[in-house]
Amino acid sequence: MYALPVGIVFLCVATITVALRLYTRLRLVRKPGWDDLLIVVSLATDIVFFAFLVIESQNGLAENEADLPPEVVRRQLKALWITIPLYNLTLTLTKLSLIFLYRRLFPTHTYRILLILTLIFVIITGLWMVLSTLLFCIPINAFWDTSLPRTCLPEDVVWCLNAAFQITTDLILVVLPLPILAKLNLPKRQKAALLVIFALGFFVCATSIIRLTTIVRLLRDPDFTCTHPYPHLSIKPTY
Repeated sequence: MYALPVGIVFLCVATITVALRLYTRLRLVRKPGWDDLLIVVSLATDIVFFAFLVIESQNGLAENEADLPPEVVRRQLKALWITIPLYNLTLTLTKLSLIFLYRRLFPTHTYRILLILTLIFVIITGLWMVLSTLLFCIPINAFWDTSLPRTCLPEDVVWCLNAAFQITTDLILVVLPLPILAKLNLPKRQKAALLVIFALGFFVCATSIIRLTTIVRLLRDPDFTCTHPYPHLSIKPTY
């Protein structure tokens, strides 16, 4: 089961990156902003996300449901009920941090209007993704207790719609700075290097698309405890 090793690697990279960023902003530049605060909160939620992922792994994560006692399945689903909203919350906070970073780096009037519209869209879709997974079933404890009568959202619609929102916001945030970067009065090599760095965001978009195709395939698999780790761990929240 690859989820934990991959999670540890990405979490360590994210922690080191955020620590270096904070050192630069607090000690060297001495001018922290909202983007720094949001990325710290995002890292904190990512750490909590990983902690509950560990709990899942201790309760039959990626094992066949038929081989697990009912109480183990319930404990795993309780942890899953927390990890999925945390996953979406962490991604949303990271994207909000990126928007405020763009606002600081590119303070033109027209661009700020685009950023405000993007900010509103990310907040609305982020709230939907968190609440739709947190309140997936009513009553809430019916998410992990299948013996209870329940009213649940359609699983395939929620997973696919949330993945589509992630892809859309990823693409918007990758494309937004490229026209301004292309117009910067910089040496060609420096400008090309800068564009390549920002264009690496397309890798995130590609993994989000792969994640969506994986979700569609795995939703057809009835063995939920065995397959559910893969869709929401195809890409780490803090990138």
